[in-house]
Amino acid sequence: MRRRSVCVRPLNGAETLLAVLVRCGVDRIFASPGSEWAALWEALARARSGNGEAPEYLSVGHEELAVSMASGWAKATGRLPAVVLHTTVGSMHATMALRAAKHEQIPMVVLAGESVAWGEDSGPDPGAQWLAVLSDIGGPSAAVERSVKWSSRVPAAEVLASMVQRAGLLAREAPSGPVFLSVPVEYLTADGGALPPGTRLADPTAGDSAALFETADALMAADRPLIVAEDSGLQHKTVPLLVDLAEKVGARVVETRGARYTNFPRSHPLHCGFAPADLVDDADEILLVGSSGPWHPSSRELGSSTGLTVIGENPLRSHVPYWGYPVTRVIPGDIGASLELLLAQVGSGVTAAPDRLGAIGAINDDRRARLRDRARSESARSPITARWAALALAEGVPDGTTIVDETLTARTAILEMTEQKEAGSWYAGALGGLGTALGTTLGVRLATASGLVVCTIGDGSVGYEPAFAALGASRELGLPFLMYVMNNQGYLSQKAPTAQLFPEGFAVRHNDFPGLENALTPDYRQLAAAFGGAGWMVADPLELPGVIDAAVAHVTDGSFGIIDVRLEPTSSLKSRGD
Repeated sequence: MRRRSVCVRPLNGAETLLAVLVRCGVDRIFASPGSEWAALWEALARARSGNGEAPEYLSVGHEELAVSMASGWAKATGRLPAVVLHTTVGSMHATMALRAAKHEQIPMVVLAGESVAWGEDSGPDPGAQWLAVLSDIGGPSAAVERSVKWSSRVPAAEVLASMVQRAGLLAREAPSGPVFLSVPVEYLTADGGALPPGTRLADPTAGDSAALFETADALMAADRPLIVAEDSGLQHKTVPLLVDLAEKVGARVVETRGARYTNFPRSHPLHCGFAPADLVDDADEILLVGSSGPWHPSSRELGSSTGLTVIGENPLRSHVPYWGYPVTRVIPGDIGASLELLLAQVGSGVTAAPDRLGAIGAINDDRRARLRDRARSESARSPITARWAALALAEGVPDGTTIVDETLTARTAILEMTEQKEAGSWYAGALGGLGTALGTTLGVRLATASGLVVCTIGDGSVGYEPAFAALGASRELGLPFLMYVMNNQGYLSQKAPTAQLFPEGFAVRHNDFPGLENALTPDYRQLAAAFGGAGWMVADPLELPGVIDAAVAHVTDGSFGIIDVRLEPTSSLKSRGD
């Protein structure tokens, strides 16, 4: 019998792009695209019918939301996501979230479309809108280059595949971060060319072994070693490693107020809270683990014999203009691998003296008890205080709850009361800017097979969020979560520094703080109802536990909920700490 010859159609650019993303390990695309991606949508439909492979495609209604969802997904899973945006205008919407991902070193491949021929070539005409309103000098890659790790344009259809693969490698290469590639719409329908050979990065490596061994010896010899952690918990495996190291050398562990992950169990006897500056003077050996800003000012003088070691992918923070900490040892390398080497040098049989560990634990147990007693003493105080709102939440959610936080003035109360213990149970936004928390929450929710996810957020923060798009995505994608609004009806972060810098000034004497009130504050219950969720407003502190119970049951049942906690108004608060 004669075989029939089968003509295999070559992949076009869009199909090639999807194939390369799959090779790079991408299994999710978060998108808020415009009309230039028609070829991609056709390729996705083709793959869904069984003709080819493609990542899962999730379309949401805002570019900043797409990037922050990708960030939350990457943080929770450790996997590489892709993001698809609409040319320059969409990319500029996304830059705030891209900047956050760059500083947090979150890898992702971000793609935007553009036109380079404007209908003057022999290919499909992209439309008059490109020349009229969508094109900018330099294109989208120039518009976002300061907000990402690397930015470029695909210069020719023949190199599209290799450029996408390179983007995937660059995103994960240390220090990792978001990379940006603009893809001309003309190349998506052209022949995609041959797929490049598969390439993988080597496994992450530890820092210099001699320097790490020297650090281990210094920690063991110290009388009062201190470990400061901020974002090491991005790698979930580092949490037990850091516990093991602290217990072996008898180190106090403190997180910064800007801690973005669960770096160390917050109920552990060696966890000393969130104020490194209070402990620095008493330390004779300090280890900074993934810390970008452990105390201020950075040039603070340490003891003459105090050693300071910093470990991390990018320990000197090369992407910021100044760092300035008086470091003894700088050890670039993968944090998890470096901690394993430190532990190997310390030795498996070594444990700090029980009386030393017990003394530290007793101090921390007393500190935590006093903080909770103070919060509980406010359980009947009206208006509701931030401390009681945080404690009521901590006591009302089940074990295994994940918290995504984007508060400013209430951050310390939430950190101290919730005491997250497990790796991957705490994520913080607001890296210099607001508006990423709801997207991060949805990304984390997508990655979380079970358990409640709560977004704690200030009313000022909500105004910066793409809230309509986020709540719509929650309903459409089936990603329920609880939005817990710490609502002081104003901008306390604006009032506090004015009162601090000008304690006898006009603003304080006349109680006149321009722009203090948050006129955007709505009845958030109505926002929930508009998207099929449930909402509660609480002004009575005694009612708060019952409302939290009802909201948790509702979200656990499969829908999102919003609790609008009416705190003491900013206009009546004296300072950040009230």
